[in-house]
Formats: sequence, structure tokens, C-alpha cells
Amino acid sequence: MKFQFLFCLLIGTICHSQTTYIPDPNFEQKLIDLGHDNVLNGSVPTTNISGLTDLYLGFYGITDLTGIQDFTSLTKLRCGGNDLTSVNLSQNTALIEFDCGYNEITSLNISQNTNLEILHCDDNNLTGLDISNNPNLTLLNCGRNQLTSINVTTLPDLEYLWCYGNQLTSLDITQNLALKGLACGNNSISSLNVSLNLNLEDLTCYNNGFSSLDVTNNVALIKLLCSSNSLSYLDVSQNTLLTHLGCGFNALSDLDVSQNLDLVQLDFEVNQIADVDVSLNTELVDLSCGYNEFTELDVSQNTSLTQFSCVSSRLTRLDLSNNDSLIWIDCHGSNTLSCLSLKNGNNNNFIHLNITHNNSLQCVEVDDANYSSSNWTIANGTITSNISFSTNCFSSCAANSQYTILNLMGQEVGFSYNTPLIFVYEDGTSQLVFVVN
Repeated sequence: MKFQFLFCLLIGTICHSQTTYIPDPNFEQKLIDLGHDNVLNGSVPTTNISGLTDLYLGFYGITDLTGIQDFTSLTKLRCGGNDLTSVNLSQNTALIEFDCGYNEITSLNISQNTNLEILHCDDNNLTGLDISNNPNLTLLNCGRNQLTSINVTTLPDLEYLWCYGNQLTSLDITQNLALKGLACGNNSISSLNVSLNLNLEDLTCYNNGFSSLDVTNNVALIKLLCSSNSLSYLDVSQNTLLTHLGCGFNALSDLDVSQNLDLVQLDFEVNQIADVDVSLNTELVDLSCGYNEFTELDVSQNTSLTQFSCVSSRLTRLDLSNNDSLIWIDCHGSNTLSCLSLKNGNNNNFIHLNITHNNSLQCVEVDDANYSSSNWTIANGTITSNISFSTNCFSSCAANSQYTILNLMGQEVGFSYNTPLIFVYEDGTSQLVFVVN
């Protein structure tokens, strides 16, 4: 009886004194900081860690996670932003969420982690990723690695896939019917079939190389960013829930956004669009439309605009007088713009204005000429020497107010100061103008 008691006491003492080897001092120090250890000696009592379910080790300079195998109850492990080159998760079979982003990991074996639902392994040096044993994944972030391929056809519950910034040439998501968010930009994907992904709300596929994209079935889309491809046609008429559309740097000759009444951000700069109508998009806050072919643009109905860019456009006139929320404007680099009204009652709140290199522009209508002359100068890069300011430039910039300038001899001329001129408007009326500078 005494022997049996002593044996049990000995076994209990041994079990109680079991430790886990932690060779990385930063790893152990983090455990001390979290209250799971008290002496920096290369080990931690196993009983202190074996029952932990959530462990955050982010951004702590850790290079070695040896010892993590004894954290057998972990369901959430986050060790992003360290200097890890590898991690062994073979004993952490209870893991549901794992984040090892922003490390230097070259390979990752998660074949034993069949309960994983969330995996962040972005910003590493992965050249391959096998997720065939992880059918429960709902979120996979493997962006900015060196992946040349990835097979997600075995993930029926996948809702979010972020594989941007790799070297992918193809991507099959036809089996991922639950997909809500896809970010696959900055790859070399030649074509993308999203016709079966009816739950897709966010599609970011910029800077690939495909020449066509059919989103007519994706009626749940809220955000579509497909810039820097080779698209010559884009139909968004069925995507009535869109709030963000970025399709710049393509080869579009036409863009119809008349059905996208919820748009708050629209960017279609650097295309070949000859005509565009945004009069129905009254919720727009941010509009970028430069480097296109159209010569007229009516933004009088877009009174919510705070940011507007029409760099190197072919506009001849631009009336922003009705856009009293504007605070950021960039309209530099147009050789055709001869009429610009910034007289919107909000000039004092502008935080950015660039109307430089508009060679045909001389007079800009503003709220207060003295304020504009003092604050919008050549020195701060707002204007060039040909531009001055006035509260009345005697030439309407409204979209329906084209005019011809004549001298007193009836000859067509350009605008000039200190010279009597006759403005003949398209409705047949005329006005004698003499502007002193």
C-alpha cells in the first residue's frame, strides 16, 4: 500500500514538472508577457500552455516556433509579422484559424489541420500551397507569394479568396458557389469565369491580362475593380447594387452606368470612351475620368462629389459650380479646356487643386478672385502663368452654352484681356465683353 502511494506520488510529480522546450527567446518572452511563464530559461511548463485555445504572437521578432506542438488545444493561432521561415502545425489539429502572414515562410504543411476555416498566409515566400485536406476553409488569404497555381475546387464552403500578387496564369472558381469576395489582382490570369458565382459581392481582378469579363450573372456585386486589363467591353447593366466601379486602363470605347444608381466611386480613366452620362449617378463621391475621348461632361447632378479628376481630358468646358461639396480637383494637362468654373461656394475648403498645363484656359471663375490669387499660385503648383481668376469670366461653362468669340471686325478669335470681344452663344444671343487684367 505504501509502495503504491509512493508510485502515484512520483508519477504525479513527474507529470506536474513536464516542460516544453522553447528555444526562441522572443517566443518565450511573449509567453511571459502573456502570463504563461515567469522565467526566461528556454522552457515553459507544459500544463501552462496545453489548454490554451487562443494565442497571439504577432510582430515580436520570432524566428522559431519550436514548442508550438504542445499547444494542443489551440483553435486560433496568430503569428504574423515575424521572421519565421517554417512552422510545424502537425500536432495542432484543433486549429480553426491560423495567421502566419508577413513572414518568410517558403513551405506550409497544413494537411493535418482538417478543421481549418480561416487561413492567412499572405506576404511570405510560398511557391506552392496544398489545401486539399482543408475542405472547411471559408477564408483563404495567400496573397503576395510566389504561387504559380492554386487548386480551390475542393473548397465548397469558401467565401473569401485573396490570391492577389502571385504568378497565377489560371484560376478555377466554378466549384466555389459560396464565394462572396475574390481578390486575384496582379497576376497573369488570361481569363476568368465568374458566371456561376452568384453570391459574389466583391471582385478585384485588376492588372491581369484578360480581354473579356462577363459579370451579367453577378447581380449581387457591390464592388468591381477590373482596371489594367485589356477589356474592350464591359456590361454592368445587371449590377444594380454596385457602389464601387474601377475599370480604368483598359480599351473601353463605351461605358453605360445608367443602371448603377448606388455608385459612390467611379474610375474609368485611360480608356477610349467617346461619350459618357453620369447624370443619374447622384450618389457619386469620387469620379476619375481623365485620358478619354469625350469632349463634354455634365456633372451638375452629382452634387455629392468631393473628389474629381479629369487629367488630360478632351473637355472644352467644365462647370463645377453646382458641386458645392468638392474639395479635391485635378484637371491638369488639357489642351482643349477653355472654360472652367470653380465657383461653387466652397473654394475656401479645397485641399487639392491642380489646373496646370491647360494651354487654352485663361480665366477661371471662382468664389473670390483675391482668395484664389493668393492661395492658388504658380509656386504651389496649382496654376500656370496663362491662368487668372475672376468671379465673372463672361463666358458660361454650362454644358448647353457653347459660344464663339469674335472681334469687332466679326472675325473668330480666342479670349484675351483688355480687348473688346463679342460672345455669340449657340442660342443666337450675343454679348459684348471687355475684361480688364
